[in-house]
Amino acid sequence: MGNLAPAIAPPEGSYPSIYRPRNPRARVLYRLMEAHYEDAKACWEDRFERRYGFWWGFVDSVVARYLD
Repeated sequence: MGNLAPAIAPPEGSYPSIYRPRNPRARVLYRLMEAHYEDAKACWEDRFERRYGFWWGFVDSVVARYLD
């Protein structure tokens, strides 16, 4: 493997791990969305709609897929 940087080249005779399973539940974003998404959605019209516009319905499906 010659001149490749050690971080790129695996040790001789071994193969790099290509896939690292993710654990979204361990992330801060997951916990934040799980804890506060429904609250933000519930108060959107009163607190944020005038400034940021109406609630986009596709956000619900995106968040649901992320939290699944």
